Amino acid sequence: MKHTTWLCALLLFVLPLVAKGQQQVALDESQQEIVKVIETVMHLSEQEAILDQADATTRKAVEAVCALTGQKEYNEKRATDLASSLTLEDNHIVLLPKYQYLAEDAKWDGVSLAELVKAIDDFRSMTLTGQQQVTLDESQQEIVKVIETVMHLSEQDATLAQADATTRKAVEVVRALTGQKEYSEKEATDLASLLTLEDNHIVLLPKYQHLAEAARWDGVSLAEFVKAIDDFRSMTLTGQQ
Repeated sequence: MKHTTWLCALLLFVLPLVAKGQQQVALDESQQEIVKVIETVMHLSEQEAILDQADATTRKAVEAVCALTGQKEYNEKRATDLASSLTLEDNHIVLLPKYQYLAEDAKWDGVSLAELVKAIDDFRSMTLTGQQQVTLDESQQEIVKVIETVMHLSEQDATLAQADATTRKAVEVVRALTGQKEYSEKEATDLASLLTLEDNHIVLLPKYQHLAEAARWDGVSLAEFVKAIDDFRSMTLTGQQ
């Protein structure tokens, strides 16, 4: 009887996800943030060489997501389905109330929903911690000015229409990573805190280099972002010489 009760409960969780897969899933604002976390983990799961060098929190998140999706590859539909069962509460990822009673009972490859939630929440918290109380060094202060310039250009559609391809590309990637067209000092500072100057070029700090291709926002990777703003800076410097 207990087994039957558990099986029924599991079906109540799985069947809505199957149904969601057959229609457009509308994610709220919290879930849109969560799906980006899951997508980043999925991209990391495809890169074994990077995972070998990754920290325990990242590896645990990858392990949990792979268990629940049954695959190592990125899958937008599965990421969306998982995110649709979650929400943010007190700035932590949690199961929606209607699924919380399945937290420990429902398991995939030995991984429970509770373990999945904790793993991706820990991964998100680790990422956020690296972006809080930011103090920029001299190189980053120069980089933040470049990002701020691009953000101000992003607000001027008429100017952009006449801009060169390098400028338009820089605006495109900054919009993708910030999720907005408008200038934001905090967003600019957070982005600059991931970067430094090396041989007079903008590069990712070593601790974030394993995310260069894996972390994506609207299809734009950190590597593409860095290249675009470095090209923009180089073009600007050339024009000043």
